[in-house]
Amino acid sequence: MTSSKPSPEELRQASVWQPKLMPTLVACVLGGLLGGVIVHWVHPLFAYKDLPPIDLGASAELVQQHRDAAFAYRSMNYGVELAIVGLTLGLFFGAVAAPSKRLLSMLVGGCAGALAASGGGAMGGRLVAHALFQNQQQTLTASMGLQAIVWGLMIASIVWSVAFVHVGAIRALQPGIVGLLAGIAVAATQFVVSSFLFPAANPQFLVPEEANERVYWLLALPLAAGLSLGLGLSRQTAGQYQLDAP
Repeated sequence: MTSSKPSPEELRQASVWQPKLMPTLVACVLGGLLGGVIVHWVHPLFAYKDLPPIDLGASAELVQQHRDAAFAYRSMNYGVELAIVGLTLGLFFGAVAAPSKRLLSMLVGGCAGALAASGGGAMGGRLVAHALFQNQQQTLTASMGLQAIVWGLMIASIVWSVAFVHVGAIRALQPGIVGLLAGIAVAATQFVVSSFLFPAANPQFLVPEEANERVYWLLALPLAAGLSLGLGLSRQTAGQYQLDAP
């Protein structure tokens, strides 16, 4: 009785971590859609504090209260809502990118995405609140840069963390850079497409205020993330992602 031996290609595939395009695309779309739908349903999760309006005779204390309320509204909403998207993206990516240790990959990816998105969203929310409170319109370059930082940090953290489980910290750096570039691609997609579809929209907002804008947001951005991330990871040579020995 002869036993079938795995081919050299099957042995190579079993020894490397190299996420494929279609599973990565599907994971990002499904994870982004799930998180986006939750955000679309709950936004704004935290209401703006009810305060008397600021008029010409307003006291410095009332002005400060409005300032604090604006900072809290943006940073808390963006921090928690983007953490939801980061969590679902990380869970789905960890599930499809794991040749083994799937549950651990999902847990690590989800936690990394939630933490990175929460920090980036809270920081970005304070910057947006400051600009709005000072009645300053951010330049398009600054707005796109802020989006790129938040999305790049989120996706890079997810990819690096999942890769770390399988190939170690150092070899996970290159996939992490691919994730960073995918985040920049997401920001560019949001900037370009929204300029055509919603020219009156404020590009500063990390989560769109209008419901129809959020529908585009939850459809287009996961697709951009999946395509850019899937193409970037699947084109890397297998030797760069050699699995750690068990």
